[in-house]
Amino acid sequence: MLTEELRDILELSRKFAAKEIGPHMPDIDLTPSPDWTRSLWTKSRDVGFPGLLIPEEFGGFGQSDLCAALVVDVLAGECAGVASVFAHHFAAARCIASGSDEQKKTFLPMLANADGAEPVIGTVTPLPYLDENRLTLAERDGKLYLSGTSQLTGNAFLARHFCVFFDEGSAGADITCIVAEPGKPGCRVGETAGFTGLKLNPFAPVIFEDMEVPPGAVIGERRGAAPILQATEDLFYNLLSAAAMGAARTAYRKARAYAEERYQFGKMIVRHQEIQRILGTILMKLSVGTSGYLRAITHNDSELPYSSADPRFAKSYCTDAAVEIVLDAIQVHGGYGYMHDYGVEKIMRDVKVLSLLGGSSPRLHIQAVAKDLE
Repeated sequence: MLTEELRDILELSRKFAAKEIGPHMPDIDLTPSPDWTRSLWTKSRDVGFPGLLIPEEFGGFGQSDLCAALVVDVLAGECAGVASVFAHHFAAARCIASGSDEQKKTFLPMLANADGAEPVIGTVTPLPYLDENRLTLAERDGKLYLSGTSQLTGNAFLARHFCVFFDEGSAGADITCIVAEPGKPGCRVGETAGFTGLKLNPFAPVIFEDMEVPPGAVIGERRGAAPILQATEDLFYNLLSAAAMGAARTAYRKARAYAEERYQFGKMIVRHQEIQRILGTILMKLSVGTSGYLRAITHNDSELPYSSADPRFAKSYCTDAAVEIVLDAIQVHGGYGYMHDYGVEKIMRDVKVLSLLGGSSPRLHIQAVAKDLE
């Protein structure tokens, strides 16, 4: 049961998305610009979105993970790329909230965008696969230096603060996390990946060239950040699930509207059983996917065997289901589904990239079973 406060935030989210995002889609998708995304971010500060998860004492609103997920769901209904910008930012806020009191005082007010200064966006670099540790931390003369190249990172050309996770050992046992700022000596953003989806969120690797790690930049304990990574990943997976379902909801809405205005053999195509079967299948996947991520984010375990509310499974199901939903929505549209003006093909590109973020579904399944064996 949603509280009245949460309902008000959702209604505010719908109005914001309908006014500031919807009218610019899908045209802005043809000519994406970090400047447009930054401008939208500045407008979002007026309604408090950047500080949703940040405690009030640091200039935020102290809302729940559920609130953040529902807002991401609503925003993704207009553009999953925009929603993914907020998902990465929220993950960075969760990471830094696990740091020391001094780190919270330093970074969280900026991430909350509470001071009215230049807009600040955060992000999280994904942990490199354990068989390709790309980042290394060296110690010389009592100072730490980071070198290497991260995997593709969202908000790469937007964020001021990067929460960088890497494994200093093997098998995920020695996780370290630091906060880095692009533009500082030894830290720069590489070439954009040029994804065909999520175009409003530029992805690129972050390159570290013997970057000096300043005092206070290590979040938590060195080689002891595995719990911080777990909490950050869990939130991020849930937010990706929400974004996938939000985008898929719009694909269904578009398919349903198209089916109710097109005629074949003298009747609306929505009256044909095959179209009803497709739309019914979409509704089933939307219902199950939404229930799954809500259960994962509220930690609502049934305690039945093999039924844990694992965010990895929610992300895997929701993103895969979203791809299937959009393909079905395109089928309802026929050849028109592949035309840019109808907006469904944009959703298809977006949800396909969402399915790859945070690790592919097979990799998440392997991780879940491997964790069970520990």
